Amino acid sequence: MVIIYFVIGLVGVFLLAGGIRLHARARASERWPRVEGKVITSEPVGYRGEKYAHVEFEYSARGKTYTSNRLGVVGSDAGSFFDPRASTILTRYPLSTPVSVSYDPDNPSFAVLEPGLSRQGRATLVAGTVLGALFIVIGVVGAAASIS
Repeated sequence: MVIIYFVIGLVGVFLLAGGIRLHARARASERWPRVEGKVITSEPVGYRGEKYAHVEFEYSARGKTYTSNRLGVVGSDAGSFFDPRASTILTRYPLSTPVSVSYDPDNPSFAVLEPGLSRQGRATLVAGTVLGALFIVIGVVGAAASIS
């Protein structure tokens, strides 16, 4: 039984560490180099009765052209937004619009339109951190109770 609690605690550690890493990357994205890009796809996509915003953009960094669909660092590829946020995103990023693109200097293929930590990103990180901490507590308390 101790092994189960150990695994639960370990999952919590990974969730917590992943959240800390994503938070640091989101904050670092505010200082990433910026280049001009262009929206190459901006359309609503239906899936199981829900509407999503599919926004893709193109940019050049270090002499190479890339495409991305990430709005932000944390949980925000453009395809992940349900209606009504989908229409807001499509209005903000219409087809062929020039956009400011922030790219990771260590990995220029990773780029975002909205650097920093969005409200959705903050909520995702908080949920992951709380869940991670909860798993750690369950793992430690459960293992301690099993041993005694």
